[in-house]
Amino acid sequence: MKKSALFKLTVLHTNDIHGNIDSLPQYSTVVNEIRKKEKNVLLLDSGDIFLRGEYQSFSGMVERDIFCAMGYDAWVPGNNDFRVPLGDGTAEKSNRQLADIINNAAFEPVCANVTYKSTEKYMDGFNPYFIKNINGVKIGIIGVTSLKPKERNWEEVSDKYFERGDIAVEKIAAELKNKCDIMVVLSHCGINVDINIAETDGISAVFGADDHYALKRPIRIKNHSGHEIPIVQSGGEERHYLGRLDLYFEHKNGKYILNGYTSGFCDISETNADENILKIIDSYAETQSIIVA
Repeated sequence: MKKSALFKLTVLHTNDIHGNIDSLPQYSTVVNEIRKKEKNVLLLDSGDIFLRGEYQSFSGMVERDIFCAMGYDAWVPGNNDFRVPLGDGTAEKSNRQLADIINNAAFEPVCANVTYKSTEKYMDGFNPYFIKNINGVKIGIIGVTSLKPKERNWEEVSDKYFERGDIAVEKIAAELKNKCDIMVVLSHCGINVDINIAETDGISAVFGADDHYALKRPIRIKNHSGHEIPIVQSGGEERHYLGRLDLYFEHKNGKYILNGYTSGFCDISETNADENILKIIDSYAETQSIIVA
């Protein structure tokens, strides 16, 4: 198939929702509208989806169901997604919690920097990257997460080894460069590590998290080849947003070269809620009220 000389990729992204799901029905409406207008769209989340939210006792199942209904493409777990609510977490409970979140999920769970100590294999159900074919262009999505669980000696990750995110990305990017046309990174590592990730040759954008920064304008980093790479984040907790990053590529000498981008947050101030997402939230609210009663 002949490659188009120009390619526009629209990436919608969230991070650090932490169970603050009131705006997700509006996000869903906006996502559906953008998908009708744009040809090449990704929807990504960079982790910390449920802990500290109203429905945290469901351990991410509410957010999982919403993400599936909205058609998210990929998700990387944040440090808090390893935590078991109510403070009685063990490695076994954390593994079961993650397994429940990704079981039959319509999105791809990606994480390249966490492995089991006993086997040195990636977590069950997780791959280091996901390649999505969009109209003949192969997009590689690499996932990496925070070192906080390891640094804080959380019991939930006592069976796991955490590698620094930028080191993992460098290795995976070298493996991926001949398998896909464009590479982006879903990172819950924080800006300091994301800067190193953006410098990695072949990476076109970093969708960050953990700091809860609301970056209307991306941080711009020049990689080792001299190309300017955007790092974006869209807030966190009560102040999270639906971010949008449009990436413009030119196909030259057999490669897709990033030659421009635009970034911002989607305005939901006058957006109607998606009734399908409201129904999901209402069903969990009813279940929770029965349990509490």
